[in-house]
Amino acid sequence: MVPVQVQQRASRFILKRKNKVSNSFGCSFRLFWRTPIKQLKNAIGLQHNYRVILLISIMNRITSTARLVCQRRPTFSVAASRSVTPRSFSRSFSTKLYTKDHEWLQIDGHIGTVGISDYAQKALGDVVFVDLPDVGKLLTQGDVAVSVESVKAASDVYSPASGEVTEVNEALRTQPDLVNSASLSNGWMFKLKLSQPDEEVKSLKNEEAYAKFCESEDENH
Repeated sequence: MVPVQVQQRASRFILKRKNKVSNSFGCSFRLFWRTPIKQLKNAIGLQHNYRVILLISIMNRITSTARLVCQRRPTFSVAASRSVTPRSFSRSFSTKLYTKDHEWLQIDGHIGTVGISDYAQKALGDVVFVDLPDVGKLLTQGDVAVSVESVKAASDVYSPASGEVTEVNEALRTQPDLVNSASLSNGWMFKLKLSQPDEEVKSLKNEEAYAKFCESEDENH
C-alpha cells in the first residue's frame, strides 16, 4: 500500500503542476492528463523514491507538451486584422463632371470618357448622325470634338479637357440614337488620354452644381 503521506504529497504536487500549466498557457489540462495518469497508476507498486522520481518525470513531460501545443496555437491580433495595405492610385471620379456647354467627363486614371448630358440630348431631339473625331487627334479644352445632327438642328460638342483621342464609340456610327436613349452610359462619344487633368477639372461642375446650373438656364428661357 502507498503511505498516506506519500499520497497527500503526490496530490499536492499534481495540483500545483496542474495549476501552473493551466495558468501559464491557457490550455485545457485535461488534454494532457489521460495518458500520463495510466503511468501514475502503474507506479503504485514501486518504492517511494522511484515513485516520486517517476511522478516528477511525468509531470515535466506534461508541462513540456502543454508548452509545445500552446505555442503552436494560432494567435490573432485585432490591430493586424484591421491593417490596410497601402495602394497607389491615380485620380479617378466615379461620378461625372460637367461643362457649361452640357458635355460630361468621367475620369478613370489618365483616361477621360466624354459624352453629352441628358439635358443636352433632350434639347437636341432625336439624333440622326454623329461625326466622331479621329483616334490620335490632339484636342485642347474647349475645342470642337464632335458634330451632332438631330431632327431639329446641328450642334457641336466641345472637348471638356485637353488630351489625345484614344478611342471613339463606333456604335454611334450605326446607332446615333444611343445619344438619346443612353446619353450617360452607352451613348458616350470618345475617350481622351488627359494631358493636364489636375488643372482643368477645376473649371468643371459636379453633379449638384450642374443640376443647379440647368435649373437657372430653364428659368432664363
